[in-house]
Amino acid sequence: GGDGDRLTIMGESAGGNSILQHLTQSASFPYYRHAVVESGVYGGSKSGAYAESQYAAFVQRTRCANVTGATTWCLRNLSTVEVETAAAAEMGAAANNGWGPVVDGVQNKDHELLQIENGRFNKAARVLMGSNRDEAAAGQMHINPQMTRVELEAALAYSGLKPEVVQDVIQLYEPAPRGSYGYPKGYPGMWSRWWWINMRARTDLPFGGMPGHCATRKAARLLVKGGA
Repeated sequence: GGDGDRLTIMGESAGGNSILQHLTQSASFPYYRHAVVESGVYGGSKSGAYAESQYAAFVQRTRCANVTGATTWCLRNLSTVEVETAAAAEMGAAANNGWGPVVDGVQNKDHELLQIENGRFNKAARVLMGSNRDEAAAGQMHINPQMTRVELEAALAYSGLKPEVVQDVIQLYEPAPRGSYGYPKGYPGMWSRWWWINMRARTDLPFGGMPGHCATRKAARLLVKGGA
């Protein structure tokens, strides 16, 4: 069953960002009518220069680093374990900002969020957008569940927030009775309130941060403004 002329594409997190790519890359436009984006509004696209630097760094972590004139052939003959090992090491490097579609100036003409802001997207598609309330929770499993305020301040500062903004954010996300921000039943459980504040605040960081409420709402407003 189904109607091949009324296709809906849907994705969550990285999948949600993939849907934004389809919304802003014209080659995809004829193949769907509706799009659902769940927690996908974040900086997915990478510049060509960044992609080239990451490729070079990845090669250096393999046995292909010293192969002259046949690097591509060598990479294609690496085992799965070799590729996974090199990729894991590179993803942990300080200069690494993740993988993503490359802005090539041909099909992917610009960062997907900038394209939406400038009205360059599939205006014929109907779009449903949302975000998961605790999107950043899975990414915080490695963080001390008894996070202290000092650790929280350092984490928020590392996200690029100025010292005075860090204090404003902490105050905004303070739970009752110190503040008015709502948390789920059973809070705080095995986690400190500072862990909760960090997780919720990082989920809500705007464009370039986590794919939470703020970025989703901004993208939705830009889509409507652009004619969606």
